[in-house]
Amino acid sequence: MARKKAEATPSIPPLRYEEQQALVVGKFLDGDGWDSIYRTWKERMEDFAVPLDPLFMDEHLWKHRDDPEIVAAIMIAGSIFLRTGGRRGGRLPEGWPDYQCVKAVEALANARWDGNEYGPGWMHVMSDPFPGNQPDDEEYGIKSLRGLVQYFAVEHAATLLLYRLVNVRLVGAEQPKSQLV
Repeated sequence: MARKKAEATPSIPPLRYEEQQALVVGKFLDGDGWDSIYRTWKERMEDFAVPLDPLFMDEHLWKHRDDPEIVAAIMIAGSIFLRTGGRRGGRLPEGWPDYQCVKAVEALANARWDGNEYGPGWMHVMSDPFPGNQPDDEEYGIKSLRGLVQYFAVEHAATLLLYRLVNVRLVGAEQPKSQLV
């Protein structure tokens, strides 16, 4: 019995790393942008009745205290920095979205914050952009953009409910005094 010669299948070149990452990030974001991220964050923060306006210490937050959308962008970028930058960053917990997906959310937050996807950010030597103990991320599996943003909103609500953030300015040349603003 004669065997048929197998027909050659056209070879599809493998995707480059950047293309693979773009597909992963695109699937994670699923067409959502900053507006969806902010809406999700705001809805979750409202669940905790957290007032945003009187609570700011960080220079970035103080400067934008009258714009809750930029406050959200700064806080989301800060939460991502805590996990991916600074002295403790670089590794996301198992069960979390791909690193590039989380960095894409950070880029959207930074772009809303100051129009630049890299944002003004925090110094690389910082360990925590905000006060307080951060939750044990290893205990939480996050599978979607909505889940990630809601997780951060709960973290932000806990921080803002537990701590009073203020902007302290030193005044006077000879005898520095604190002045709460």
